[in-house]
Amino acid sequence: MVIEDLEGIVDGTQWSPRDCSDKIESDGNSDEAVYGLEMGKQDAVYSYAWFPCASCMDDSSFCFASSGRGRPVHIYDGYTGGIRGSYVAMDATRDEMVSVYSVAFSGSGQFLYGGGISTVYVFDVTCPGKYSDGYLLKSVDDTQQGIISSVVPGVVGTALEHVVAVGSYGTYGAGLHDIRSREMICLLEGHSGGVTHMEFSVDGNYLYTGARKDGSLFCWDARYLTGAVYTIRRESTRTNQKIYFDIEPSGRHLASGGDDGRVSIYDLRDGKPVSAFQAAPDCVNGCHFHPSEALLATSHGERQFSSPDIDSDEESQVKSNNLIGLWAFDTCNLIEET
Repeated sequence: MVIEDLEGIVDGTQWSPRDCSDKIESDGNSDEAVYGLEMGKQDAVYSYAWFPCASCMDDSSFCFASSGRGRPVHIYDGYTGGIRGSYVAMDATRDEMVSVYSVAFSGSGQFLYGGGISTVYVFDVTCPGKYSDGYLLKSVDDTQQGIISSVVPGVVGTALEHVVAVGSYGTYGAGLHDIRSREMICLLEGHSGGVTHMEFSVDGNYLYTGARKDGSLFCWDARYLTGAVYTIRRESTRTNQKIYFDIEPSGRHLASGGDDGRVSIYDLRDGKPVSAFQAAPDCVNGCHFHPSEALLATSHGERQFSSPDIDSDEESQVKSNNLIGLWAFDTCNLIEET
């Protein structure tokens, strides 16, 4: 199934953790939607994250966080679209609100992480309002400069559940931080561009990182940190878009979009490609496996500019081209369109 004619520019898609909904993100004066639930017009959406225990069977848990340009981080009700709470990141030196570029919940849902400029803010979900208690991750200011583009907590119930991975545009690597001491453990370097997206493996032992205009995804063993275990090659060097990847719930395969319009599937035992399919005419910027069904959601969004004749008085026209695709798969024939 393919969903078309969406407003704005779609640059990501994400299933809710416990079924029921598909969250679609758009940027630039666009809407956020949860199966048709419109949140209203707003400025560019930077990041979003479902509450980790979100379930349509529990109204209190069915919510997600979103950050955007020039506004606080909001937690939205997944049914009504209403704002449940707002969390304001403050610049301590100028005493003014700053934008948050990436958001993530801790595994328990108690804390909400927000990536700012060379800073990670940690909000207590139960206490909306201004961030003011000085709870920052140390060493970020010194070693990870620029926009904090990705914050990924360790997997709950594993030896690394106290670790949070932090990626930035200014430093071409991912920093691992201990949230108990708030100190950096190490910096994983090797990308040729700023880190845009990261994910821990299902067992929590491995970290996968991707970067802007970089054709490599690195697999790191987060327990030993002796260098990348292997490299996954993907088509992502010809676009500045953030290209997401995702690991299927069983932990065996990873799917990534590409700037050639294809989605590639890789075996995580060795990083080798096992399947690929054409999902869009141009860059596929998002893909996400359903948490319990054999479905993969993909997204494609771009602006197309017409080129009027040089002697014409007509202005260049801008057209948005957006696609959301839903694809069925199994372990034998990995992907087919629903």
